[in-house]
Amino acid sequence: MHSETPLPYEAPGARHEQQRRRSAFHTHLLGQLVIACVVFVSSVVLCAIGGGLLGRIIAARFPSYYPSVFPVAATQPGFDAVQVGVATGVGQGAAAGVLIGAVVVLSLAIASARRSRSPV
Repeated sequence: MHSETPLPYEAPGARHEQQRRRSAFHTHLLGQLVIACVVFVSSVVLCAIGGGLLGRIIAARFPSYYPSVFPVAATQPGFDAVQVGVATGVGQGAAAGVLIGAVVVLSLAIASARRSRSPV
């Protein structure tokens, strides 16, 4: 005697509905990932620009500041305090942008996770 296990009943269209939900979830996840990347990169770029501008302002208003911070480099003939200020500001601004961007992306992820768990 040959016995087969009966297949569980599947409502018409249930598989299609399951695929649609999975596709919507992945689309939503991809959208959140794109937003997170844009926020992170924008944060780094904006902070780097701000740091560079701030370094230029410091070099222009306080011309002896960067030579006092980098005394060995200041003795070299090609030392330009404005270039050093801009470069230092861009580096420090980008580092601050990484930190700020990470905090913002983490906050968005936490808020999104809370929204997705709340009953509708």
